[in-house]
Amino acid sequence: MIAYDAVFPAQTGDKKLTSFLDGKTTEFSGLTPKTSVTEIRSNIETGLVQEVLPAIKRAQIRGNFGSHQTTLAVSAVVQDDPNGYTGDAIDFLFKEGGLKHTGDDSSWGRGESREAMSCRRFSGCSTGMGSHSRGVSTTIAS
Repeated sequence: MIAYDAVFPAQTGDKKLTSFLDGKTTEFSGLTPKTSVTEIRSNIETGLVQEVLPAIKRAQIRGNFGSHQTTLAVSAVVQDDPNGYTGDAIDFLFKEGGLKHTGDDSSWGRGESREAMSCRRFSGCSTGMGSHSRGVSTTIAS
């Protein structure tokens, strides 16, 4: 995303870029047209930049504390839309909350849930979850 932000101004008027990417739409079926810089930017922003917040909410982007928050903050700055995605992403960053085990056995969400890690501290505690629980989703406390 930082690279996209860096080349954003250079895209204007780049007919070679537009021609190259539009050529890929005929080479690979299912791609949206790229006949203008506006279409190229829209494709990157809706297909990549604006997917960060939903993916973080679904716990599909996770990491050590600060890594996914940084990714979300960068996506918000790159999008530069205070009344839309950027505002929503910044609001989400400042809300409290954490991961909650949902038990839906999703294939993502590796590692122990916070509940399992807290429970391990007390002998005899059982959450019914294995050492590597699956099926987590992000919940936000109001």
